[in-house]
Order: sequence, then structure tokens, then C-alpha cells
Amino acid sequence: GLELCAWKGSSHVVAEQIDGAEAAIVLEGKLSSRLTLSKQVCISDVESHSPRADDDQQIRRPSRPRSGRMSIALQSTATLTHRVLKNLPSACYIQFVNDSALCNLEVPWPRCQEVRQQEGSCTEPLPGELVIAVSHAWYYQAHPDPMGLKAPILRDLIRQAKSAFNYSGNALVFVDFLSMTQRPWAHGQPPRTWGEQQKFWRSLVAMPSIYLHADVVVIVELDLDELECVPGEGAEFYTTFKELDRAILNQVGNEVQATPAEAA
Repeated sequence: GLELCAWKGSSHVVAEQIDGAEAAIVLEGKLSSRLTLSKQVCISDVESHSPRADDDQQIRRPSRPRSGRMSIALQSTATLTHRVLKNLPSACYIQFVNDSALCNLEVPWPRCQEVRQQEGSCTEPLPGELVIAVSHAWYYQAHPDPMGLKAPILRDLIRQAKSAFNYSGNALVFVDFLSMTQRPWAHGQPPRTWGEQQKFWRSLVAMPSIYLHADVVVIVELDLDELECVPGEGAEFYTTFKELDRAILNQVGNEVQATPAEAA
């Protein structure tokens, strides 16, 4: 296995030869003094460079649970489905976004529903293609990055991940907001349909499998002290009793959230 280490403020590469296959892992770094990020490139699928007679079959090294270690899985490209798809639960809807499409998205990002309407933006990963799963915290309730702070960080991390791996075809990215159906966050966006709601719940169940079987896991972290307030946040808002009567009220911490019934 590969030793997993993390050193802040530096980039480190660990490489190891396993049965003719080269594996590498890029660990912790800092992009700027303003925004701190963590990037973790996890090797879960490495193509062998020394084909064998039984290369059409899947080759796996037994996993040995150890503290601070990870196992390497070797999988033949003769299979027709990427391992991240083969291990998804049934009746699950997840869309993977082409890295080029993601990097060109407007800020703040559109929802999953709007992204899939853009021709060529999403596709299913094939064997040999690079699947990048993004892990990040939602610092805001309705949108994970309303001020566009994560977007440039993620673009840089995707570029580094692509240069660190040998792959064929596309680099495809899983980001929860772009890959799973979402509730509306902007005026004019239609509410999530009943069918989209069911897809969302099934997608939540699938998320652990995606992070486990993706080729790369990228962790994006922001400095809480540097977060900006969304315009209008904290401002007073007035409504009529009639409108409030149709709203759905939820307690969120010490606040009361009012959601229009048609957007629930």
C-alpha cells in the first residue's frame, strides 16, 4: 500500500511500483495566504503497464486494513464500465460533469438540473477515464459557493490531478451540487419534481460508494474567517400573512426558515 501523509504548506508525491503499475499520490498543499485548501489524490484504480495472459480479467490486490495506509486495486481496461458505475446502487441517478464544462460554468454554479441541459456537459465514465470526486463543506444553506470562492480552487486542483495521472478519454467530476438534483436557489428556477426528489434520496445513499471507487478524491476547504456574506443576508424582509400562511416553517438552529410551499 501507499503511506498516507499530510504536510501543510507543501506538496508531496509518493510513488511506488506494484506489479509493473505505477501509483502516485499528491497530498496536502496551500494555494494562497487567503484560501487554504486540502487536496488528496487517492489511488483506487491503476492500469497495469505489463499485460498478462489473463489481462481480460480483473486483478485485485487483497485489502489489508492498516492505520494510515491504503490498498491499490488493479483493474483491466477490458471491462466496459468504469468501477465507479459498477458499484453504484440500483435505481440511482448521478451525473458526472466533464472537467472542461465544469471549468467554464458561470459563477455561482447552476444546479444539476440546468447543467444536464447543456449539451456535452455530462457523460458516463468509461474504463481508463479519470473520475474525480469532490468533497467540500456547504458554508451557505442554499448554494455551496454563492460567491464563487471555491470555483478557481477546484479548477486548479482538477488541473493538478489530471497532470498527476495517466488516463485516456475524459476527466469527469462528481460535485454534489452539479451531480445530484437540487432545490431551487435563484428566482425563476422550477422546484424539484417528485421524481427528482426520489433521485436525490437515492443519490445520497450512493455517495460513499462514489468516494470509495473514484480515481481521485479532492478535498476543498476554505478559511472560515475569510468567508464573505451573501448580499442581502441578515437584511429585514417583510411579507404578508397570506404569503406566510402558504409557507413551510422549519427551525434551523436559532433561526426560523420560511420556504414557499411551491419550492419545497
